[in-house]
Amino acid sequence: MEEKEKQGQELLKEAEKKEKQGQESVKEAEKKEKQGQEKGNKKTKKIVGATALAVTVLGAAGGGIYVVNSPAKKVSDFINEGKISEANTLYTKDVKGSFAQEKILDFYLGDTVTEVVKSYEAKELSFEEAKNRLILVTRMGGDKQVTDAQTELEYITELNESRCAYDKANECMEQENYKEAIINYKLVTKVHEEYDEAQKKLAEAIDKYRENILGKTGAPSSEAEFEEAIEEVNEALTTIGEDVTLSERLENLKSGYRDYIEKETVEAVNEKITGAEYVEAVAIIDEAIAKIGEDETLTELRETTLSAYRNNIKAAVDAKLEVFDYEEALNIIKNASEELPDSYFDSLYEEVENEKPKNLDDYMGSSYYFEKISPGALDKLGNKYDTVNMYCMTSYNDGWSTSSGYVYENLDGKLSKLSGLITLSSESDSGDCVLNIYGDGDELLYTSGIVNETSEPVAIDADVSEQKQIKITLSLTEGESCTMRMLLINFSFEE
Repeated sequence: MEEKEKQGQELLKEAEKKEKQGQESVKEAEKKEKQGQEKGNKKTKKIVGATALAVTVLGAAGGGIYVVNSPAKKVSDFINEGKISEANTLYTKDVKGSFAQEKILDFYLGDTVTEVVKSYEAKELSFEEAKNRLILVTRMGGDKQVTDAQTELEYITELNESRCAYDKANECMEQENYKEAIINYKLVTKVHEEYDEAQKKLAEAIDKYRENILGKTGAPSSEAEFEEAIEEVNEALTTIGEDVTLSERLENLKSGYRDYIEKETVEAVNEKITGAEYVEAVAIIDEAIAKIGEDETLTELRETTLSAYRNNIKAAVDAKLEVFDYEEALNIIKNASEELPDSYFDSLYEEVENEKPKNLDDYMGSSYYFEKISPGALDKLGNKYDTVNMYCMTSYNDGWSTSSGYVYENLDGKLSKLSGLITLSSESDSGDCVLNIYGDGDELLYTSGIVNETSEPVAIDADVSEQKQIKITLSLTEGESCTMRMLLINFSFEE
């Protein structure tokens, strides 16, 4: 009590000092009032009121008695008792705005902060109770009291979080949930009264967690089991941190997983290749590489599979080119490229496109007794022709004409040669006929000579350079009275 009275006297002296300063301010205000400055007059009245209140409050009984019984002291008591609402009401009514009362409140709030922290540490107050009291101090106290209360609020918050984590960790240990126990023990900081014990339990939890993980991930036998094991070890390392034993297990699992995926992939791909399912085979390889990363064996397998696919497509294209089916050949390449993009197919497409011949269809003009026919036609000798580039010319003696022909226009002198094969159709009568090719001005450019049912197929190679149009005719020899059908096979122009 003597110590408190002494401190009260010190407060009184400070108030008297403020009072003297207030009196000087009054004099100055009175001087300004005489000069008609109304604002100064109001300020003077305010200072006089505050000073008089400070002197009245602190003057009685040397300052000590009234300090103890003041509204500020009651506010402090309310805070200590957890009566937050009462403290707020009294502070607003009798303390806030009073210099003397605010000073007295600051005097007691220092002890309030200390007591709150001690009570929380001793678990006599809940965290919410302690927090609410310190928050009230930050709203009512002076600069020092606010700073102290904020510092202690941070401290009890950290202590509360550590206590909650410690309790949760202990609960998880009892449930053998070692992963969560580790996570929570790591949240216990040095402010906790049982920090050292928490560290011991953390080490115990780590040992048990590691033992469990090693037991669960020892012998995976399928892709799913490998993936699950790798995920569990990774998760354990994330939880524990650096751990030599778990790191070694992880490397072994990754190596085993790589070997397993590699083996399974090779078997699956070989099966697909056997069935000429190259696109599916490459997809399997790509999926495997995506799982385990770059792999020399799988990379080589992919190149081998892709090479087989290229050869397969090239063979199909060549088969179409043999029968002059360039359009279908290009479609095969296009489809292959869409299913499995590859620069080889781009180059092959360009190559076939450039080699695509200019057929008779490209320069059609007028014709008579001349038609395009489907693959599979036979000649008189029994040869079969499967090309898509094939025409049939018919010539017969109807009493009016003994020849037929086809005119090809718009050559514009840009073509150099017309080549192909001719032979009598199996549907032709027996007899003799001649195929002639004429250029501009009916200039004879080529004649086949006599062709009949015993003639071997005749290769045509006619020079059509500088011609703007040509005409192909099939004529019966003199005296024939039959119907002759001539097959024109793979006729094409060259530039």
